[in-house]
Amino acid sequence: MKMANMMKYLRGFFLIFLAYFVLTAQRAAAQAPEYTSDDLKILPGWCTAGISQNADDAAYSKHIHSGCYGAYHYCWGLVRGMRGDYLYAIGEMDYVLGHSKPLSACKLTPELFFRKGEWYVKLKDYENSVKNYRLSINANPNFVLAYHGVSKVFELLGDKKNAIAILKEGIAANPNAAFLKKRLEQVQSLPD
Repeated sequence: MKMANMMKYLRGFFLIFLAYFVLTAQRAAAQAPEYTSDDLKILPGWCTAGISQNADDAAYSKHIHSGCYGAYHYCWGLVRGMRGDYLYAIGEMDYVLGHSKPLSACKLTPELFFRKGEWYVKLKDYENSVKNYRLSINANPNFVLAYHGVSKVFELLGDKKNAIAILKEGIAANPNAAFLKKRLEQVQSLPD
């Protein structure tokens, strides 16, 4: 009987410890990073209102009311990404993507997927990088930076053929995109 009581006690202790650990981790993850004046200089202007969580600010409110729930997480993610904390930054983008329904209502959707693509490159997770760049393109075929991102991944992988194909796809969707045309010339000049 004493062993059974001891097991109940240990199980209860373990559950309390686990609950404390989970709640502490969630609270820590939900905290905004400390911002420096340099951080604020590079963030979009509307982010400064989101950082202070001043929802009365018109620029910030425009993002909230446009279907982007938790848009300040985007701002937090940018800062984390600039600091090299890519997994945390990806998590912040996922927060906005997971809470903005439908995604088509959130103007930041192409940007959110694009940033995730960039950070997956930094983590050398090229499969997830291409996936997120493609999701960015699907959300907005005029988002030329995503085509560029996919082409860079294919270049890193030594896949010149697919790098050229994605750039041609981007140019077809954006015939005036000189940026993509210049990138296409660069890739075509690479040795086979």
